[in-house]
Amino acid sequence: MKRFFAIFIILSQFCAGSRAAEPADTLSPAFKAEVMKADSTAGLPILDAKRGLDTPLARRLKIKPEVDYYRFRWHQLLTPGLMIAAGSVGVNCFVGFKEGIKADFAKLRGDRYLHFDDYIQYLPAVGYLGVGFIPGTKKRGDFVDRILCGATAYILMAATTNAIKYAVGEMRPDSNTRNSFPSGHSANAFCGAELMRIEYGNWIGLAGYAVAVTTGVMRMYNERHWWNDVIAGAGIGILCARAAYWLLPLERKIFKRNHRISREHEMEFLEHNRSQTAKKKETAFTAVPYYDASARGAGVAFAAFF
Repeated sequence: MKRFFAIFIILSQFCAGSRAAEPADTLSPAFKAEVMKADSTAGLPILDAKRGLDTPLARRLKIKPEVDYYRFRWHQLLTPGLMIAAGSVGVNCFVGFKEGIKADFAKLRGDRYLHFDDYIQYLPAVGYLGVGFIPGTKKRGDFVDRILCGATAYILMAATTNAIKYAVGEMRPDSNTRNSFPSGHSANAFCGAELMRIEYGNWIGLAGYAVAVTTGVMRMYNERHWWNDVIAGAGIGILCARAAYWLLPLERKIFKRNHRISREHEMEFLEHNRSQTAKKKETAFTAVPYYDASARGAGVAFAAFF
């Protein structure tokens, strides 16, 4: 069982994200409700998460395009690259270690197999698409952007895992089938978890990673994969999710969405515009009484600032 806990710790450590926490939402619920009401009276669709610059509200406020892209950085390749490399080495190396982990899970499992991993692998993907509809959730883009990134990530992930499976031909622990490396379930779950982390931040992404780690462990528990299959599958999933966001600016140009902005940016501009307008309307008025002993007189000095 010591080997089991070692693998669990490795999975947990390698899947930590590097993105800093998102800043707190400074817009009050009352102000958001006010904007929603103003939009509805102007005949604009309330549920539209992004609107173009040609809409009445955007045109009136002279809003500039502003999109929070996940830019490519070399260090973003480090974690998934190490995971894929470690899993690849395990295909032909550490055979005794692999068999030892398999034996530990066999003792833990007995004859009781639990196949809920076949279903929970999809939960991070569902969370990625659905969490953005929760009011007040801080997110990078709208639902269409999430569809684009999700589709790109899963197409890349499916193509990569299946190509490697049939190219490597590693035998599964429970049969003679030669498509064990890498784990498709793990790649699927970790891809969704990383999409959640990039889109919503580390805390929400942590929920997706909890499901992904559980999926990977259960693949070994059910004797469907070796430890290196799970590690490599997780790395592939993470890498494909990041690649999807790197490609998002190109996809937005292809689908002519690069002129659009998010509702959050619209609200922030509204708040800024309202505060600037309020400052312009502010006036200062001061009254100062005085007494002149030499002239034996008293009076009041007034000053007004507009």
